[in-house]
Amino acid sequence: MLIDRITDLAGPLPETLTSPTYVYETAAREVINIVEDSTFIRRRARRFDLSESNLTMNTEGLKIVNVIRYDNDDARNIFECEEKDFAEIAEYLPGSGSLNEVTAYSPIYTILPTKVDNGSLNIVSGELQVYPEPINGSYASVYYVEYPTFGATGDLSVTTMEDLIHATDGTKFDYWTEDMEEGFIIRSAMRILQIRLSEVITEEEDTEVSQLIATALASVTGEWERIKGVLRDFNPDDQAQLESMRR
Repeated sequence: MLIDRITDLAGPLPETLTSPTYVYETAAREVINIVEDSTFIRRRARRFDLSESNLTMNTEGLKIVNVIRYDNDDARNIFECEEKDFAEIAEYLPGSGSLNEVTAYSPIYTILPTKVDNGSLNIVSGELQVYPEPINGSYASVYYVEYPTFGATGDLSVTTMEDLIHATDGTKFDYWTEDMEEGFIIRSAMRILQIRLSEVITEEEDTEVSQLIATALASVTGEWERIKGVLRDFNPDDQAQLESMRR
């Protein structure tokens, strides 16, 4: 079971960790964020389209891997959108007069951090918006993957990560790989060991116990650095997939 593979590395869960869900979900996010976006493009990223009738997309719980804007269905005017931080988009917006002002040939997207009054449209935190806006026959496609969630108890009494996250939706997490599962187990164990070590130091328990935990943590940290390299290196050429997305 997954929990056994984690506790083999980290030892028993700390008593203060009444619900390990946060540890597991944070570990899963960290693993996913290490992997190159092109990997997810190749591994069945899901798609959401923006258009004049639907200009924004809620990104809560999602990793955005690519945004493409299609200008009036003209195959010559299909461009990837560059992500811009909301704090710096003013100079890119239509009508800004800036040299960086967006065009159909240089679209951008941003994720709004706070509620913004955009004319008659109220956009809440986490909404993604594309500029120039996909109106008058234009549209944009947002490609994304969902971060796994583990429920209120963080139950890992299953054999593999695939068993766990596919239990609710068999297609939602097709991107998950064995290397990602290994990374998840190692990172979860690392976080648990950090909590255990902090507890031992705070309670001034036996230094021999703290030394054992510290040694285990050092070993798992080394494994984490190794698997991070594996995950980063898995970066297949995404050009063919991007072309298929554009057709």
